[in-house]
Amino acid sequence: MIGDEDEYIKLSLSSKEDNFSIELLVLRSSVEELVSKYGRKVEISSFFDDSFIRNVIHNLGVASNLKGYNYLIEAIKITLRNNIYNTNDIYREISKKYNVSINSIEHAIRKSISISFDIGDINLIHNIFGYSIRDIPTNTQYILMVSEYINLHLN
Repeated sequence: MIGDEDEYIKLSLSSKEDNFSIELLVLRSSVEELVSKYGRKVEISSFFDDSFIRNVIHNLGVASNLKGYNYLIEAIKITLRNNIYNTNDIYREISKKYNVSINSIEHAIRKSISISFDIGDINLIHNIFGYSIRDIPTNTQYILMVSEYINLHLN
């Protein structure tokens, strides 16, 4: 039975002897059921691969030493996983995870976006936000457009 919170994850199967490797998308609940049946412990990683999200954010010019870097990654993951599009709800979830104020999160993301548009890969920025963009997008626009870009490339 598929739960409301179920998500797709990558399941990697490989054999060193046969030089064989394959990745499958499966439901997390299916893997957990299989693991519990056979009593083995495995590490389950999310389908929304952090490394891809981090790579996009990095190429957009957001440095990992900025507070907004982790908040942006978390906001994108929340948007992708839970289909939440209201930044107040996104900020509330991030606030719980990092134990910081919503205002602090909003400010850190805004600063990261501003820096992104100053030093980021201009081709990627145009690809995500469009060639006609003249102003820096709002936090909501940035999070949603980057989430959509990532979603298109992961599916």
